[in-house]
Amino acid sequence: MYGEARERVEIVPDKKSYRTGEVARVLIVTGVPDAYVLVTTEGRDVYTRQVVHAMGPSVTVEIPIRPEHEPNCFIGAVFLHDNQLYSGSKKLKVAPVDRQLTVDVQPQKPQFLPGEAAAYMVTTRNASGKPAPAEVSLGVVDEPIYAIRPDNARDIVQFFYGETGNRVNTSTSLSYFFSGHAGKRAMFLRALAGLPAARTWRNSSPSTSSSRGVRKAFPDTAFWAATLTTDSAGRAQVRFNFPDTLTTWRATARAVTRDTRVGNAVQRTVVRKNLILRLAMPRFFTEGDEVTISAVVHNYLEEQKKARVSLDVQGLDVLEGTTRDVYIPSRGETRLDWRVRAQSLREVKLLGKALTNEESDAVELTLPVVPFGVKLSDARAGSTTDPSAEFDAEMTFPAQSTPASRTLELSVSSSLAGAIFGALEYLTSYPYGCTEQTMSSFLPNVIVTKALDDLGVKSNVDRTALQKKVREGLQRLYDFQHEDGGWGWWQLYDRVCSSGSAAGRL
Repeated sequence: MYGEARERVEIVPDKKSYRTGEVARVLIVTGVPDAYVLVTTEGRDVYTRQVVHAMGPSVTVEIPIRPEHEPNCFIGAVFLHDNQLYSGSKKLKVAPVDRQLTVDVQPQKPQFLPGEAAAYMVTTRNASGKPAPAEVSLGVVDEPIYAIRPDNARDIVQFFYGETGNRVNTSTSLSYFFSGHAGKRAMFLRALAGLPAARTWRNSSPSTSSSRGVRKAFPDTAFWAATLTTDSAGRAQVRFNFPDTLTTWRATARAVTRDTRVGNAVQRTVVRKNLILRLAMPRFFTEGDEVTISAVVHNYLEEQKKARVSLDVQGLDVLEGTTRDVYIPSRGETRLDWRVRAQSLREVKLLGKALTNEESDAVELTLPVVPFGVKLSDARAGSTTDPSAEFDAEMTFPAQSTPASRTLELSVSSSLAGAIFGALEYLTSYPYGCTEQTMSSFLPNVIVTKALDDLGVKSNVDRTALQKKVREGLQRLYDFQHEDGGWGWWQLYDRVCSSGSAAGRL
């Protein structure tokens, strides 16, 4: 039989949830006329224990709620009666109110212009409303990004103080299990569950962007700081310039104190204009493309406006379209088209303008121009342990390739091959023993030899010594092969087993 036979003890608390400092009155229904009940509060550990004498079928126990009981704990009741185990468990919710911070993020005003300087005030207070100095991470990100991929970070309060399971197990010696045999009876060993893996933190460096007049900076993140600290008054201020994107910016703040009180807040701010110019165009050009670029002007002003709309281009030939004066109705829009041809390579710049006597807008965009043809690439690689080493590489471009389309990328990083070379000396000097140990030395030698030949990599590895070690390892494996063609752990497996000691071979 697996498991223990036990009778259930019913536990009834007087409330659905508690707070630290309160006293929980818990009714324990034993169902027997007399019993001594061990009552515990459990969770990550056994927090409290007491023995209660129940002189009737039930007894009421008072349990003080302590900080370690947050966010929940378990009330355990267990006793023995007539050689029968009676037990029960009940989860108590303990709201981690005192562990939560009230975080407030307020910009200096609810609406900004693109590129405008902004100031945010971050305030952190404890559960009683008093200032609480804390470390705060603050990120201001383009709101539509979250429509593509929602924020996968858990609520910080739930991360630290989310409900947990009971890690305490109660058992008796009335039933016991172990592996092996005792006489003619086979027993079973109950496995123990492990603890959850540790979590890690991650941060990044701040990033700011700004522009004036012409809108040309469009990053997804306006501001990011992981080292913001509120003072003794629970306040901290940050300043940055908004990018040129006309959008809603989401500010997300997460705060933690030295005694691990945590909280978070989300605040949204709009960056907008009353007269907006949008350029409708492809994401890139191919050499020789002829496309139509549209300038769409939106007027959110109270009156109709006369606007001078222009498009300046660098790297494109304008086939059709000039600067024009157009009337844009209030709450309306107007579209103008330019026909262009992509001639140059690399990139082109587009500068669109819409100018009025009240408010204007200008947008500058840079787009790549890819060559017309098939992309070819030629990769070379090398390795060195000398920081002052020099490499020579000759590359031949096809005769019909366009000179302006040629690019050269150089990257320097530690590689897997370098790691193999660094560990090669240890692996090749590994003491010979069984078949597994022989392979631990022989296989890396074979891989490194093949890598050196296939990649043509220059290294300080002694090729002669390496080949010798490969031959020695191969010969040793030949010697270990059994008469049936297979391999065991040792050269003469049956003989070693009959001697009763494999360690003697070493």
